[in-house]
Amino acid sequence: MAQGYIVPESYDHLNYREIQISNVPDTATSVTPVVVLTLYRPERRNAYTESMRAEIVDAFRRFDLDDRIKCIVLTGYGTTFCAGADLKTELQAGDEKPNEHRDGFVPMSKETSSVSDKI
Repeated sequence: MAQGYIVPESYDHLNYREIQISNVPDTATSVTPVVVLTLYRPERRNAYTESMRAEIVDAFRRFDLDDRIKCIVLTGYGTTFCAGADLKTELQAGDEKPNEHRDGFVPMSKETSSVSDKI
């Protein structure tokens, strides 16, 4: 088992702020073989942030341990999947200039590669 991670009975009680997790069908009361991970920052068209990356990695690590999950659907809330990196939010956090910014997708893809067969 990954360090500190447990397989929850349900994913609806996890306190994620920038992603949502649901089952298919969404009326199911327990974890189903298909889960939907939704990027959820509608006010910024689901723009990607470092905290969103951390939540996705946390969820994927849990999914990797959960034998009930066979498929992960990744989607965005509303009409936009993801507007890309949220430069406004991310650049306010440090001294990085816009032309120096690189999004976190590559590091995230390395951290979530263990569940790539479920995505």
